[in-house]
Amino acid sequence: MQPRPSELPDPQAWRDALGVRPDPGASVVWQDISASEQTCALTSYGTTITAHWLRPDDAEKGTVIIPFYEVASVLGRESRRTRDRTTEQVANRAWGSQLLARGYAVLIVPWWCEVEAALENDAAEGLAERYTAPAARHLARGVGTGLGRSLAELHQVLDAAIEHGVDPRISAFGHSLGGKLSMFLGALDERIGQVITHEPGLGLAHSNWTDPWYLGDTATPADLDQLLALVAPRPTLYVGGSDSDGLHNADLAQAAIEATQEGWLDTLVHNAGHTPPPHVLAACWDWLDRSAAV
Repeated sequence: MQPRPSELPDPQAWRDALGVRPDPGASVVWQDISASEQTCALTSYGTTITAHWLRPDDAEKGTVIIPFYEVASVLGRESRRTRDRTTEQVANRAWGSQLLARGYAVLIVPWWCEVEAALENDAAEGLAERYTAPAARHLARGVGTGLGRSLAELHQVLDAAIEHGVDPRISAFGHSLGGKLSMFLGALDERIGQVITHEPGLGLAHSNWTDPWYLGDTATPADLDQLLALVAPRPTLYVGGSDSDGLHNADLAQAAIEATQEGWLDTLVHNAGHTPPPHVLAACWDWLDRSAAV
């Protein structure tokens, strides 16, 4: 791997600023659900987060880690998030099932804040109403930001999965919340070989980064173009739907390239809004096939 340019903040500076601190008392339990599906239950800071690892019979392409609010909707299963959607909408958001059909194993990791919100007040709808209380409880511990906790738990699940025998050829895909997490995970964990981030809100001015379940008022070592640059030279696809991401922050993607070198970052801007439509997802999976084969 090529050395990181000296002018970029060191990854440890980001970890320290975010408070990426795993719970020292965390535990992990694996359980078989079927011949092709296992769960990885991580108990962290008193909450059990149950990731699901699935693989097709002919899995040959490695593993894609997908961080998101919950597991069910990523597999097209019935859940709170799918109950008011059409069959077509549910299928379009079932990214895990789509990747399984293309020969990838998937490791789907739910977000701690949604897990706690569902247990505490599942009827709450808005982001602030649903996530402020869990975020406040974590911040009161004084161990780091909400985003830092998310990343620590992703690292722990990945540690456990590789130790358990999950294919160590790991890519990351994420949309929205998951796009934020996949981008940070790729930047701060060199085990991630490829990254697809859709609508993450690149740049501190372009999304709700100051919400308490992300950064709150914590200062970062630099803006997020320099965070993204830490993924280089590993292949990365940055996708905007002209909502959180698009032509208005394309300069930050270009700045990440200029801070590193050409050839690792591809960008795709569509005008379909925040949720990726089928043709954009197809382009993402085709890109993943090509980049993983290099």
